[in-house]
Amino acid sequence: MIRALLPFDAAAVLYFYSKDPVNEAKLRDRLSQGQRGRPSFFPLPLGRRRYSLGFFHRGLIYGLASARSCFGLGAWEIDQLISSEGRHELCLNLLERLSQALGQLRVERLFLSLPANSPLLVLATRAGFCHYLDESLFRFQKAKMALSAPPYILRPKSEDDEYQLFQLYNAVVPISVRIVEGLAFQQWRQARERVSKGELVYEKDGRLGAWLRIRMDEGSGQFEILAQLDEPELGHLIQWSLALLDEQWPIFCLSADFQGQLQRLLTEQGFEQVAQYSRLVKQLTAPVHKLEFMPSQA
Repeated sequence: MIRALLPFDAAAVLYFYSKDPVNEAKLRDRLSQGQRGRPSFFPLPLGRRRYSLGFFHRGLIYGLASARSCFGLGAWEIDQLISSEGRHELCLNLLERLSQALGQLRVERLFLSLPANSPLLVLATRAGFCHYLDESLFRFQKAKMALSAPPYILRPKSEDDEYQLFQLYNAVVPISVRIVEGLAFQQWRQARERVSKGELVYEKDGRLGAWLRIRMDEGSGQFEILAQLDEPELGHLIQWSLALLDEQWPIFCLSADFQGQLQRLLTEQGFEQVAQYSRLVKQLTAPVHKLEFMPSQA
């Protein structure tokens, strides 16, 4: 039987976790935690921002799926997709039921990231998910290195930067990805992660040329770069990221596979590719398009 998790299911959830199951769903801000081990968050209901289902049999949980909202309630992402060993077919039923439940809540899009070699990729496709993006995780290999001072200054991102970041996103990201994540400003903003511990931008010639997101978790560090820069400037931005995370170890960088120049520079600066992920999406309801106004550029 599949049903929503309730507060009194806490003991069953803890017992399920005690068997150290594999969580196949990957979150961009938790990629350094590895595949196994108990999640650092509990999948019980959290207002309107989380929905969780369990596959129950005789009071025990054999499969679990949980989703959380992104920056906006119109886009959600699956943060847990777990089944008992050898029972992957349960995940197909969980994905279908989770999609149905969130569709009734008027969620428009449901995102899912899986390891590129995950046995659940085929099942997710059968559940109506479509693959649209490949991402790679790089790990910095050198314990210490001399970091050069970047010839420019980054500043903290402000709310006033949002439209310019959207313009940067449109200039860098392929149309096949933008169709999924957001051709309109509000769609793009809703599909972003809800929390980022540090965001910096580089302003060049009155426009934003780079967006850097920094994350720290249990001693490790991770960064992501979205930039429209020439090769030397992009190389300096990687150096800046390492300097900001100098006290963290190990250090990771997540990059989309359309960022070929960035991935080449990461390799040249001592990074090694350690994992690949497939990002999928399922359209649950038809989006409602509204007329949007954006500030004009002088």
